[in-house]
Amino acid sequence: MSLPRGAGSNSNHGSSTGFGESQNAFKKRTASVSKPVDRGLIEQFKTLVDATNTNDWQKRVKAIDNLQQFAESNK
Repeated sequence: MSLPRGAGSNSNHGSSTGFGESQNAFKKRTASVSKPVDRGLIEQFKTLVDATNTNDWQKRVKAIDNLQQFAESNK
């Protein structure tokens, strides 16, 4: 059995338009506006997230409540 000519190859090579000629719509940031994050907060966050990974649903709900409180107090 033979395949039609061009089957299995890039038969539409060059038919796409717009990619090579489009302008870059994304502008690079010149200055960062983010604040540095305290490593202690990151570790505390990781500990709270890890606590949600339990099969005991009561412990999981408590861990989620703690995570919510953490997020609300550390916006």
